[in-house]
Amino acid sequence: MSKIILFFTVAVFWGWAVNSQIVVDSFFHFQPSVVGEEFGALENTNDPDSGGILTIFVSNLSPVADSIVSISVCNDKGDTLIQKTWWYVWPKTLDAIPSASREAAVVIKSQLNAFSDGKNLKVNVLTKNGHTASRNLLLKQAPVKIANIIPNHSLSALNIYLRNETNNTYQLLSFSLNQTTYSLNNPNIRLIGGNEIKPGGIKIIELNSSKNFEPLSPLMLKITVLEKNNSKPYNIACFVRLVPPDFSYGTWDSPLFNPDKEEGRKTLRQLGLTAVHGPGNPILMQDAHQEYFYKAMWEPSLNNMANTVKQHAQSEFVLYWSIDDEPDLNNKNIDTQLLKNNIYWENDPNTPSYVNLCTQKKYQRYGWYADVVSMDHYTDNGAPNVIPLSWITREGSPREAIEYTEALKFNTEPRRLRSWCQLAVKGTWRFQPEDYIINFQYWAHIMSGAKGIDFFCAKPSTPSDFPKQWNEAKLLVQQTNPIKNLLLFAEPINNIKTSYQGDVESRMLVGKDYAIIIVLNDSIDYTPVNIINQEWRSDIWRKNFSIEFELPDWVQPSNIYEQTSSGKIPLQGLVALGNNRFRIAGEIFKRSRVFVFAPGDNTPSAAPPRGEWADISGPNTYTLSWQEPLDNFGVKGYILKADGKPFAKVNHPILDVKNGPNLCSFNTFEIIAYDEAGNESNPLVLQSPRFDDTTGNVAIINTLNDTSVQAGEVVVFSIADTGTGKKRLPVEI
Repeated sequence: MSKIILFFTVAVFWGWAVNSQIVVDSFFHFQPSVVGEEFGALENTNDPDSGGILTIFVSNLSPVADSIVSISVCNDKGDTLIQKTWWYVWPKTLDAIPSASREAAVVIKSQLNAFSDGKNLKVNVLTKNGHTASRNLLLKQAPVKIANIIPNHSLSALNIYLRNETNNTYQLLSFSLNQTTYSLNNPNIRLIGGNEIKPGGIKIIELNSSKNFEPLSPLMLKITVLEKNNSKPYNIACFVRLVPPDFSYGTWDSPLFNPDKEEGRKTLRQLGLTAVHGPGNPILMQDAHQEYFYKAMWEPSLNNMANTVKQHAQSEFVLYWSIDDEPDLNNKNIDTQLLKNNIYWENDPNTPSYVNLCTQKKYQRYGWYADVVSMDHYTDNGAPNVIPLSWITREGSPREAIEYTEALKFNTEPRRLRSWCQLAVKGTWRFQPEDYIINFQYWAHIMSGAKGIDFFCAKPSTPSDFPKQWNEAKLLVQQTNPIKNLLLFAEPINNIKTSYQGDVESRMLVGKDYAIIIVLNDSIDYTPVNIINQEWRSDIWRKNFSIEFELPDWVQPSNIYEQTSSGKIPLQGLVALGNNRFRIAGEIFKRSRVFVFAPGDNTPSAAPPRGEWADISGPNTYTLSWQEPLDNFGVKGYILKADGKPFAKVNHPILDVKNGPNLCSFNTFEIIAYDEAGNESNPLVLQSPRFDDTTGNVAIINTLNDTSVQAGEVVVFSIADTGTGKKRLPVEI
């Protein structure tokens, strides 16, 4: 696989002439910066990022390999523009003709308004061999965006999502990936719903491959669309790396990786947490992953970063290499951010890079280069009060969660998006959010495109310190899990009419044969109680709502229901209006409502991939932990069996029992996943640890003083697995 190299200096060149040894392609793409309405919190208004992203393509026509070393951009007057924050190029080496790898993608980020719609620019390129080329460009925002690129779980197919933001219809004309042009009639290409992209709609291109795509392999994508009845073509392009599909839950709590936080590890698995930010000890991280499947979002020290990344490049316990936390809020040096990202890309071909952002006026500047981009901003008034005087201009509108997430997506797509959801934190926020505020934030992030949620913060102490907030998080996860895979492979569109504009917010998420409608109650109000102490009271009002929408013509659902935390229920208040149009009327209060339009589900989940006896303190007191399996919709829960007999049913991937089946009385334990439709997976079968002595790792910890035992006498001794877990098991004879 070719490597990706980032360059951080921009040279100034005068009087260049076009050289036939290298050429800048006429095919290019401009993606403007998007800044929302602003709610007045955490923003630096003196330095807005109103520029854009420019993607160009440079080809080597020389019989000798070459590489790009410098880029300069001039305006239509010939003045060199200096408002650039960074640029990078892939691949590092341009092969000689006639190789297919002689073309490179060059991405240039503009600060301020140097790159904006309607601007005339001239891009100049210099190569290592001294060849030069230039191209005059008229920047024009494309009406169709590449919203996301998500492979299937086996990495045998790509799902490419195109979003039409206009009132016109467009037709797909051409499709090229990594310099290979595909005919739209190619049997490996499937255009979901045909080749037209309707106004405000989504188009999904499914590209199948006989050879699986490599994780994080570079994707250089070129697409041309034609405005219907106008014969006007538009070019769309991007360069990204292929991030494997994943919808996971995370938190910020590095002590979870310490062995003395055993109970905390168990507790937080009840939320299905697998991602933890802020750790630093690889031995402890590996131990936490081995027993409880936690993965780290890890930012090693910059001084030894390359060696650390290279050493742990194959480590399963690293989910993302973290570039920085909120560099946009702190005006971190952009070259350092790029340097870190480059180190990750160069030294670990298996793990995505990750950055967490905060201020929406700089989303594009600090986020577009990472593989995965996250947002750390909260709706409730408590969050920004740690920043002096921010409460003076803060409205406290819950819709901020929607606006900030949408702004992040529009600025960084088709990169993968995650989002933080406010939970509860001692000492950080003076006043914790109400459960309905957590609910609103959570679904606002997902319906705006987030493919993963991090709770700030889910800690071992949260259940006892903040039981109301903890319970809300559990309910949200239980509501999501049965449709989590549907949410992962669907993209949002804003095509729903509501009767309570401003009080009810709704979005549709569209997949290959289904759609999900999410409705939020936006009637949350904040009332100042004590301005000096920054104390607020929040209220929410019960609302009646009515929404109307049209499903894409490829969605013909036979299974329509409402997804709740307790399971699916019949959808009340649904009226079919004809031509795949529907109306839903009902009431909404503290809980968001989620409606599913999908085909029937007859596919069982895969068996859980792996399980571990995570903690054993007695024959009837032990913890069994396992890795979540895949399901076409999502896993609802798990059935536990001992020697074939059911003894427990849980919603989360952990069983922590104080009076379970006696380990000395059973040979096997089974874990079976089931989905909302009742389909059951094949079992994951684990041997009882009493019989699992084939490894030779079992040792006696304390021996008997007397090897003779009198009839009727009870003697207790302990054995332990001397492997990584060092589990002790008292045995009675």
